[in-house]
Amino acid sequence: MKPFERITISSPEIMNYPASWRILKNLAKYQLLPPGFEDPEIVDATQVSNKLAFEAPRVAAPANNPVALGKRILHLTTQPGTFIKQCPGTTNMLCCQYHIVNMVSNCPFDCTYCYLQTYLNQPMTTFYVNEDDIFAQVSKLCERPPVAQLRVGTGELSDSLALDPITGFSVRLADMMSKYENVRLELKTKSKNVEHLLELKKRDHVVVGWSMNPREIINAEEHGTARFEERLKAAALMASEGFGVAFHFDPMIYTDGWQEMYEAAATELLANVDHKQIRWVSIGGLRYQPQLKPIALKRRPETTLFMDETAPGTDGKVRYLRSQRTEMFQFLNRIIKERAPTVYTYLCMESMPVWEKALGRMPDRGF
Repeated sequence: MKPFERITISSPEIMNYPASWRILKNLAKYQLLPPGFEDPEIVDATQVSNKLAFEAPRVAAPANNPVALGKRILHLTTQPGTFIKQCPGTTNMLCCQYHIVNMVSNCPFDCTYCYLQTYLNQPMTTFYVNEDDIFAQVSKLCERPPVAQLRVGTGELSDSLALDPITGFSVRLADMMSKYENVRLELKTKSKNVEHLLELKKRDHVVVGWSMNPREIINAEEHGTARFEERLKAAALMASEGFGVAFHFDPMIYTDGWQEMYEAAATELLANVDHKQIRWVSIGGLRYQPQLKPIALKRRPETTLFMDETAPGTDGKVRYLRSQRTEMFQFLNRIIKERAPTVYTYLCMESMPVWEKALGRMPDRGF
């Protein structure tokens, strides 16, 4: 990761939060502070506040896509509202009823298909430093009667672990959640940043999940992310250390030779990770809002992602044709089940007919 070009705060009071100091110290540790910024160990809060740019969030003009700029500016602020929401799902598609904690907005990675390109309109990466408020809301959710397994994740508006060595958020959240029964925290990532999680003493409630694709697709479309081998090595380490692991072949990309590529990727993955530690594998196809295509093509004109036949779904998102999606999901599910029969698989954001034809069943486990 490159150093941030600028760090901004929403008010001088931001430096009263412990998370702000922790982030600055970790930025110094990993040499990611902006050029000329002093080590926070040797300056006081007033000096730091004066050094940081005090800026309210700025909204970019619609014609000026802020994605690349936003990855180079770190903005520390607070939020008085709700940090947790249920996965919004999508109209007429089956959803796994995931709960999402949003404490970071924007991602240092730059995948061609990333939906944040159509969602975020502020040129910065925002971290909310009022962690005690976040933890209080998570505790309230976890204290509800445990009628079913509760899955909580942090990877909606950013990658769960890409910035975690800097923010230190996931370890603190996992520690706080460790006292609750029937609760799982999933940290979904395309990074290799897992070694700091080894400090967790209680681990059986933590699932580290990797978004996976074949090497060819990672190399061509998932810019700045950990490579296939790096993700696989990190997953094998976590499984060997007693963590649950998960994999998300999502989005599957339809391209020449896709069968061979996905069979090779799934086979290598399942040959190197202990099946007993795999909690689930999800499968989903490329899908996007119509406005993503011109943005992505402008930023990545070399991409071939948008060359195959697609159609708008009932949820308004552009998808591969149903027959094509069904073929892809059925193929990959068969490959996984032949090599790891006990591993649980499910489809992400898909319709009932596709579930029935591709997996031969409907959702269970409260999905």
